[in-house]
Amino acid sequence: MSTAPAFSMVTPSMKRFGQSQWSTVTFLDAMAPWVLETLSRIDELKGLGDNWDGYGSPRIQTRALTQAIKLVVSLDLQDLPAPVVSPVAGGAIGFHWRVGTRELELTFLPNEQIEYLKVLDQDLERDDALQAGVLPPNRGPEVGRMLNWLIAL
Repeated sequence: MSTAPAFSMVTPSMKRFGQSQWSTVTFLDAMAPWVLETLSRIDELKGLGDNWDGYGSPRIQTRALTQAIKLVVSLDLQDLPAPVVSPVAGGAIGFHWRVGTRELELTFLPNEQIEYLKVLDQDLERDDALQAGVLPPNRGPEVGRMLNWLIAL
């Protein structure tokens, strides 16, 4: 039985024309613990101001935050551990997971693209040890496949 509080969250809709201003309500009490932990960490980072790193980086941009939150609440992966969630220079937000010898990093950019880095093999001397790329906006299914790869035995 979940000990998470029963509450809900409403997020602004990404669609602007011919749609309501608000998207559907998502009840968080039925979600996996990693989801609640991740959303809590994202909420903490929303308070960072400009120059949070002392090198002039802007605060995490709303579009990056929204993209990250939308992905987290859309995933139905109970066995996924919580990622390390951190601010990234340039107004982005990053997630990092390590499961066994596999690693996955996702960086949600202010332009709504998602950069990814998969560590396929801990022997980084190998040419095929890493896989990196950039996904265009709204590529939740592709990210879901990466996360399923991460937790596959």
